[in-house]
Amino acid sequence: TLTQVRAQTNLLSAIAWETVARRARPAGDGAEERAATGQLTAALAALVPLEQDIPAIGRVRTLARTYAGDVDHLQDLYLAGRERAAQAWNAARVDPGYDALSHALDGADATLRRQVQGIARLVQLGVALSLTLAAAGLALLFWRYQRARRASEALAVVAAEERARARGEERFRALVQNSSDVIVVVDAAGTIAYVSPSIEGALGYPPQAVLGIPWLALAHPDDAVRLRQPSAHLPPVPGARSTTEVRARHQDGTWRQLELISTDLRHEPDIRGIVVNARDITERKTFEAQLQHQAFHDALTGLPNRALFLDRLAHVLARVRQAACVGVLFLDLDRFKVVNDSLGHAAGDQLLCAVAARLTACVRQEDTVARLGGDEFAILLSDMAEASQAVRMAERILQALDSPLHLGEHTVVTATSIGIAIGAAGGTGADLLRDADVALYRAKTEGRGRYAVFDAAMHAQALERLKLEADLRQALERGEFEVYYQPKVALATGRLAGLEALVRWHHPQRGLVAPAAFIPLAEESGLIRPIGQWVLEEACRQTRSWREQMPDVALSISVNLSACQLRQPTLLADVARALRESGVDPCCIELEMTESVAMEHAETTITTLQQLKALGVHLAIDDFGTGYSSLGYLQRFPVDVLKIDRAFVAGLRRDNAEASIVHAVVSLGHALGLTVVAEGMETAEESDQVHALGCDLAQGYYFARPLPREQAGAYIRRQHQGAA
Repeated sequence: TLTQVRAQTNLLSAIAWETVARRARPAGDGAEERAATGQLTAALAALVPLEQDIPAIGRVRTLARTYAGDVDHLQDLYLAGRERAAQAWNAARVDPGYDALSHALDGADATLRRQVQGIARLVQLGVALSLTLAAAGLALLFWRYQRARRASEALAVVAAEERARARGEERFRALVQNSSDVIVVVDAAGTIAYVSPSIEGALGYPPQAVLGIPWLALAHPDDAVRLRQPSAHLPPVPGARSTTEVRARHQDGTWRQLELISTDLRHEPDIRGIVVNARDITERKTFEAQLQHQAFHDALTGLPNRALFLDRLAHVLARVRQAACVGVLFLDLDRFKVVNDSLGHAAGDQLLCAVAARLTACVRQEDTVARLGGDEFAILLSDMAEASQAVRMAERILQALDSPLHLGEHTVVTATSIGIAIGAAGGTGADLLRDADVALYRAKTEGRGRYAVFDAAMHAQALERLKLEADLRQALERGEFEVYYQPKVALATGRLAGLEALVRWHHPQRGLVAPAAFIPLAEESGLIRPIGQWVLEEACRQTRSWREQMPDVALSISVNLSACQLRQPTLLADVARALRESGVDPCCIELEMTESVAMEHAETTITTLQQLKALGVHLAIDDFGTGYSSLGYLQRFPVDVLKIDRAFVAGLRRDNAEASIVHAVVSLGHALGLTVVAEGMETAEESDQVHALGCDLAQGYYFARPLPREQAGAYIRRQHQGAA
């Protein structure tokens, strides 16, 4: 039956739980365990009738299969719709005792589960206690291990430090033995107690040769006096360091420069002395001396430069006696640029060296000769008793430089201009050199190859010149310039043949400034180039205007070109632009240059003149006869006009030398097909004489002074109307 099958199954389960309980129960069970055992015994007593079937597992399986068949039959009844039959079948199969047995087994099962949980808690408590004891043991072992390990590591560190100390000592010993620096230990008595082997390489002595001797015995006598003062080389406190330099005698007798670093270790029981580290700095000091010499001396001549000259001048002025004075000579070679350009810069350098040697031979030993730059030299005369000594020195120098100088295959004669300034105690070197420069400028303007002594008037003139230059730089922007026109007359007819454009400056405070006052200044400052270009453009515009107003007048205007303009690379473009913008016929414009300007760079000038000639303008040589003309070059110059300088016309007589020169120039000009113009006509007699000598044109105050634009226009109209 189904009841039996279930009973058999539950019985097997109970037996299994009992078996587990017996295996897991520890000694000394409690009351709970005894109650559970009683319930299990009661449940087993109810199953006594089936005890003989317990081993028959096959029987249980058979009953189980029968139970499964009953369930299938019950399912078939429900599926066939026979519900009442199925309920009757199921009721017939119910065993009321099965439920009671099932509840009893469930209770016993729950009791056994509680017992197993208690046993598990006890086991866990035991395990926890065991783990705690084990952890404590492990901690003790780990602590002992760590203490042993630390002790081992400490021993290893000590051993490593000892090895490192030994290696450091060996390394230090090797460094000391092989260092290029010399290590010296000086004892309290000042003798050498120890010296490293490197002293043999530095000073040539074997170590044994210097042990026990006073260390100052190796020093230069002058340095030894200084080093005998303890403060000169000893450190201020024990353990500190001090540095000094000393000259030490080499075994070969030469002196070597040493840098000494001293450390006071007299308080150290193992040393008890001063440790001196000596380093050879001879090469460094030599190099420093070379650099210093280069910084304060001229590389070409070996003379002191401007910086050293001013330094010595300041020292001399600071210590000069009240009754004495100081002289400064500022020299500039005349026409040095000609030598450079004609013979080359190598010859120019030879000339500078030769001049430096002659200047040095002229002065006293206590004086200073310096090259300030280019061809400028300066001489410092110290502690003079009177100012006339500077003048006598200048005369001696002029005489020394008057002799020819041989530069390789060439022989040249140079001259110099000298400015002299005298100073006394309390003055400044910069002011004294400036005054000498001002005097030099005066000497050059007076004719070169001479000297000039500075006075207060020169300083005032220099300041005036500086102010004038500042005003000149602004004059063009302010429109202060004006072009005046001086007529040129044909001597044969007395008619107007042309005009020369001359610039004039209307200064707002000074009024009309003479050209001689500002033209040289403009040339020196470079302002002549923009001023000259403005004059050219203005003359071209005015010529075009006059030609339009008086088309029947054959009028030409001549404009002067300065040396600065002639050397300007843009000269050709500047002239072409002035012609183009004004619209004037190029044949109405004549460009003038002085003879000296044309001859300064003759070959280059010929090329420039040919290019200007190609534009259609006329060319003229001004001041002819005052320069150093070459007839060969004159023949090659594409010029149209020669102008004889006023110097040959003034005081002209038919039987004097000037007349012969004028006649020769006229004959030369006509032979070359040139028009000859005489400048500076002031009297009718001069006009008649130059006409008789063959001059074609003339200009000067006798005919007309330079005229402003309006007056020049009126003059042209009168001449045209008179000719008509």
